[in-house]
Amino acid sequence: MQPDLAGLRAQLEQVVGVEHAVADRPAALKFSVDGIAPGLVVQPGTQDEVSGVLAACAAANAAVVPWGGGAAMGLGNPRAARTW
Repeated sequence: MQPDLAGLRAQLEQVVGVEHAVADRPAALKFSVDGIAPGLVVQPGTQDEVSGVLAACAAANAAVVPWGGGAAMGLGNPRAARTW
């Protein structure tokens, strides 16, 4: 069952502020993992905001991918087959 992203976004905007909950497709593309772009990008700024975001996502049955600085997001991807 897909989460209601519009409803979830409204809840998350209450937690982190409107400017830190982005559903704009071009803006979300830079946060793609394995070629899948998120439907919503949230950038909490405090521990309380992280807790609120995770609670709202759990209640909405929405997947969460922690991003951090983004430097190691490709480490878990399977290697492409070599064609020598």
